[in-house]
Amino acid sequence: MSRMTPVSSDVERKRVMMMKPDDIIARITADFTGVVPKVSWGETAFFYNPGCRLPNGVYFCSIKKKDRASDLNRGEFAGW
Repeated sequence: MSRMTPVSSDVERKRVMMMKPDDIIARITADFTGVVPKVSWGETAFFYNPGCRLPNGVYFCSIKKKDRASDLNRGEFAGW
């Protein structure tokens, strides 16, 4: 399912840690075959649905850009 390679160097780890939500969304979409994104209510949910055979597919993960309940817009996360 995945074509991703493991993060091997400290430089690469830091680059990955500094990714913005849109970068993560693009990477998941590009690196996981059969994963389909659906945007709703300020988040992008991903479903595994090779060939779009199911109405939605199987839930894979979601990326929230804003979440008031968790206060992710605080401090070091404010720039996202």
